[in-house]
Amino acid sequence: MLVQRILDFIRSIEEADEPILCDVSLCDHLSLYFSKRSPDDNLNKEDIQVLLDCYKSRWDLIIDSDNDYTLNPSSVNQRWIDFARELEPIAKRSYLKILIPTVTNEIDLNDFSPLTETVNLFNFYLGFGGSTLYRKLSFCRHLERWQFVLSTYRNVTDRTLSVVTIDELARLKLCKQTTKKVAIDTEIFDNFWDLMRKKVFIHLSDNGQIPIGLLPHLLELVERYYFLKSNGLDFSVFKKDVKNFFRRLYDYELAAVNSLYGAKIEYKKEEQYLLDVFIDLHTATNFSEMELAIQALSKWLFHFDPELKASSIELESVYEALSKNERQIVVTNNSQSKDLENCCTLLVSLLTTKFKVSTSFTKKSYSLWDKSNEILPELEDIFTILLPLITENRPDSLAQAYRDIIKDIIAPVSADKSWYTWATRSEETVKWLDLVKNRKLNELGAYWFEPELLFSALLLFNTNHQSLKARINLFLDDIVQTYAQDQNDLMKQFRVNILFNEFLMGLSEHHQVNLLRLIKLCDLKTAKSNFLNNCASYINDRLSQLSQLPTETRTVSFFSQLYKLDSAKLFKLPEEKKDVSSMITEYKTQLLSLNLEPKISEKIGKYLLKIGQPILTVAQKEMAKSGSRPMDYMGQYT
Repeated sequence: MLVQRILDFIRSIEEADEPILCDVSLCDHLSLYFSKRSPDDNLNKEDIQVLLDCYKSRWDLIIDSDNDYTLNPSSVNQRWIDFARELEPIAKRSYLKILIPTVTNEIDLNDFSPLTETVNLFNFYLGFGGSTLYRKLSFCRHLERWQFVLSTYRNVTDRTLSVVTIDELARLKLCKQTTKKVAIDTEIFDNFWDLMRKKVFIHLSDNGQIPIGLLPHLLELVERYYFLKSNGLDFSVFKKDVKNFFRRLYDYELAAVNSLYGAKIEYKKEEQYLLDVFIDLHTATNFSEMELAIQALSKWLFHFDPELKASSIELESVYEALSKNERQIVVTNNSQSKDLENCCTLLVSLLTTKFKVSTSFTKKSYSLWDKSNEILPELEDIFTILLPLITENRPDSLAQAYRDIIKDIIAPVSADKSWYTWATRSEETVKWLDLVKNRKLNELGAYWFEPELLFSALLLFNTNHQSLKARINLFLDDIVQTYAQDQNDLMKQFRVNILFNEFLMGLSEHHQVNLLRLIKLCDLKTAKSNFLNNCASYINDRLSQLSQLPTETRTVSFFSQLYKLDSAKLFKLPEEKKDVSSMITEYKTQLLSLNLEPKISEKIGKYLLKIGQPILTVAQKEMAKSGSRPMDYMGQYT
């Protein structure tokens, strides 16, 4: 190829009817470079590299913009495409890789067809991460093959169906070639996006459920929008938050992601899919372009569950209007149930609050099972009243006991203004008494939930923090161990809630808010009915984690990285599970019959021993420390 051909190409770009700003600078650069050469010179390797670099620079500037090759079949784009075809033999690379240097594949991953089977660039779409090209025709055939379930393949060897990402959907939607008809059998569609809406999106919610563990993060995204906007922070910060949210979404199962995509939402005065809102979040270039999308999301979340209400003051009028339009449902105020919850929360708070006093002799230690705390002497009668009821497993008596405690203990103690009280009572204690008296224990950070609900919510809790995941596992281990004990239900509930409040105190405010929101989204009835199955699934997952070993430690190495057992297939638990204790016993029994590597077997054995071992009371622990005759779990001497 002669230099003259380059000069002709530059002139054709400069004469384009709709010049692109980046092309002006690129043509100036090429003109300057080749101005020192004779038109009759042949191109050398350095010249070719300059041209390739020019294409790379252009792609970096136009990707996902209105001038993207795959989105806009403009005349100027076509001139760059045609010239790339001319360069193909002398550059020794395909014209597609000249145009889009980031592309790594040569065949379509959905059907193994060569990319060269497609000629027009607008019949391609760019895959997730910008390194893969897909043919729309191959994607269409893939969708037909899978009964129009929105999905794709990501590599040649792993044929697991993957999520179609929001950036991919945005590229399919924004392609400006909207007049090309698409046909499936006898059905004719206006364009490819029309096909997607009429054949694919209508099936998004057929399988799977909306991943409720993700919804607190979506609500947090709404709050972040208003926080960043009101504080004048850069829009790029929020775009990063949006990107991180989508990455979190893609970690869910395909059916769950599609279910969320397919949720109906009122947006721009018409019913659309949630994926339409997500696409607008992805493509927006400033806060103003996102305003309608964020408002629509806030309304959708509130309709999904009123607990999903953002704290942003900008949305107060929106929520007020929603509340007025909502059909009012009359709910009977169950004061008995509320008093029971308050009573339980009160005792949990007593055992987790660090009471501050001026002198050391004014506190006394009280315990419940293996948990103890030093409290004020004025409050010791609360334990005297409640402990027998808990020991005797009498939850129905707690509500009345709570009312008596407020009237006969909390109110008088709170009203005490004597000099002794003034000298010994801290401001924190005064505040604690005031909140208890006014039944506002949640403001203390004390909570009471059914353990089954906590277990279910924590299994769904979505976090990328490995240290927090480890802490969650330890707390779930504690729940399993607690329910493996020979104790009454009320005692187990109290121990779990004391542990939960301690766990909650160690979380950041951000994680606390998300977790509490998630707990309120979970259904108690479902959590209770699924509790034993959830425990089994969790134990299986823990055993699989413990079974990970580097492959080099194995006798025969078939795979790289980590070897991991599928515990759900190794351990066959009965469909009807009696209780947690018998379930752990069954695991131990089956472990003895399994032919596992010694290291793995030892790890699993230690874990099963840990979650099944007896939990000693405070008194039993003290007796053991003092060297007295040891007692077994039931308190009998051995």
